[in-house]
Amino acid sequence: MKAIAPEQTLASRYVLRSEIGDGPLTTVWTAEDPTLARTVAVKILHDDCARDPHVREAFLRQATAGARLIHPNVLALYDAGTQDGHAFLVTEYVRAGALGALLADRGPVDPRAATEIMCGVLAALSCAHDAGLVHGDLMPGNVLVGAEGHVKVGDFGFAEAIRAASSSDSEAVPVAGPYRAPELLRGEHATVSTDVYAAGVLLAELLAGPAAVTAPPRGPAPAPSAIRPGVPRRFDQIVERARAPLPTDRYPSAAAMRASLERLGDDRPHGVTAPGAGAPTTAEAPPSRRSVLRSWMLVPTIVVLVGAAAIVGGLALGRLEVGGPLGIRAAAESPAGAAAPAASPAAIPIVAVQDVDPTSDGGDGSEHPDQTQLAIDGNPATAWSTDHYASPDFGNLKPGVGLWLDLGSPATVRSITITTPTGGWIVKLIPATGSGASPEPTASPLQGPGGSTSFTVPTGTTTIRLRPARTGGILLWITRLAPDGGRYAASVTDVSVSGTRG
Repeated sequence: MKAIAPEQTLASRYVLRSEIGDGPLTTVWTAEDPTLARTVAVKILHDDCARDPHVREAFLRQATAGARLIHPNVLALYDAGTQDGHAFLVTEYVRAGALGALLADRGPVDPRAATEIMCGVLAALSCAHDAGLVHGDLMPGNVLVGAEGHVKVGDFGFAEAIRAASSSDSEAVPVAGPYRAPELLRGEHATVSTDVYAAGVLLAELLAGPAAVTAPPRGPAPAPSAIRPGVPRRFDQIVERARAPLPTDRYPSAAAMRASLERLGDDRPHGVTAPGAGAPTTAEAPPSRRSVLRSWMLVPTIVVLVGAAAIVGGLALGRLEVGGPLGIRAAAESPAGAAAPAASPAAIPIVAVQDVDPTSDGGDGSEHPDQTQLAIDGNPATAWSTDHYASPDFGNLKPGVGLWLDLGSPATVRSITITTPTGGWIVKLIPATGSGASPEPTASPLQGPGGSTSFTVPTGTTTIRLRPARTGGILLWITRLAPDGGRYAASVTDVSVSGTRG
């Protein structure tokens, strides 16, 4: 093979200028494209890989697949070819550098910057996954950050394609490293889940540096906040889920992980001035005379509304009936000694179900939302499950997680039946608050006949009897997890509510 050198021209078009990077698969050069008068990047496959015709063909074939990806966060691929035994591809040139070099120079970034970078990375992964491609080798060297902070991800699928084509894959592409998911190290193929794992490791390094991605000989890698105390613990939760050892415990997609990061938002307190900033304070103005008068004018309206509510309540309870000179009159009393007929408890339909993991309490806002319907589908072979955690108390990251059961309209709830394959977890049953139907973990829970508010759910099917309570929905608020496969979780195969509707 002819040696690569500056000023050499590839494909009678791209004039090489200078080498700017060297990775496990390719050497990267800047080059000029006089046809379109622009600077490009040229990635040239290492000679030891290019000598194998199967590897060379796999490299070019993967370039064709990668060229289909059109997205602002995906490094654009312009051209590919061979010359003098060298296989190369041409991509857009990003002024700044690879994320790995930036981290080596500047160290970890603040959580806000880490969120912005990772949202770009995860958007690129989502684009590829939607097109049926996985990256398989995500690491800081494959992430480029432009001069204005714009993120580009490149090299989709090249490592896996070359490894599959090589007769000595262990030498062609290194398989060790903290960015590779456990299943890849066992020889399994790259998947969406392995990309999510790598994204979790990348987030940890952005937040806390190399120490957060170097797992000790025993046990999991340390959480970012354990290395860098200024990192909010809510980021620990996202990192832990993304790089969970089991693929089923990770985010189901790159889009789901991105949504969790976006829900965190700006982690800084709003409306707080730093000490010594000298920001002026504004005194609260007293209410104007007009606002006071407006408040008093509301009194007649309130009286009318209260009276209407009393009438509606009286009709509903049977204490009033239509008739009489005013249109409403007291209902006729039942004969002495006669009891009003009581409605028999029956199943109350659950119209919707939702996972609950409040970010305000340290959660990431997501507890397998794609599985929630499995808790009410009536199929004993399916179940909704929480994430898996390192301890029964959620790794001390948050007070609990939940499953919200929307009843559609108010009903008098008398019992809840839960079926679970992993018994031993503890739950509180929290009704909707006020007139709305929404999950509020801090609201007062329902009570059992003896006044209990926490219930341990054993394996199998159990019915929790309750003091009758009228509500439009119930939150299964799980406050302690049960052992499950060496970690801790709670699962619901089926849940149903009994009582009286209306």
